[in-house]
Amino acid sequence: MKYIKILMSIFCILLLVGCNGYDGESYDFSNSIQNYVEISHNDCDKGIIVASTDKKVKIEIVTQTPFNMDVTVKCKLEGNGYSKENDIVLPRNEITKKTEIELPEVLSAGQVYTVSIVKCSPEDVRIGRIEGRYTSAKIKVK
Repeated sequence: MKYIKILMSIFCILLLVGCNGYDGESYDFSNSIQNYVEISHNDCDKGIIVASTDKKVKIEIVTQTPFNMDVTVKCKLEGNGYSKENDIVLPRNEITKKTEIELPEVLSAGQVYTVSIVKCSPEDVRIGRIEGRYTSAKIKVK
């Protein structure tokens, strides 16, 4: 019986200490995660987009919630001595933007390229929900 009283006392103390941030009505979740942009991996297998030799590959830029302005996403395609940057505009009030990125003129099967988000405008837009995750994708030519 003595142990039960001690355990109940400790439980009550922990309960009161845990309610420090509670204002009596609700907790504040308004700033839980900053809005972000990333490359969707829905259409690819384990982060690898398979491309044919038709010189174009489709990617999709996604965000959590729509922005109230156009967001310019700068993507860089590099690999096999090739490097090119592309600007993709995610329109205001949209959460996805499907676009095509041009591959180099000379392609052969087995080549691997990487497309990555390198910069966003405006500057306060976060790149990737989690640092370094879904900010790039591999493109393999078949």
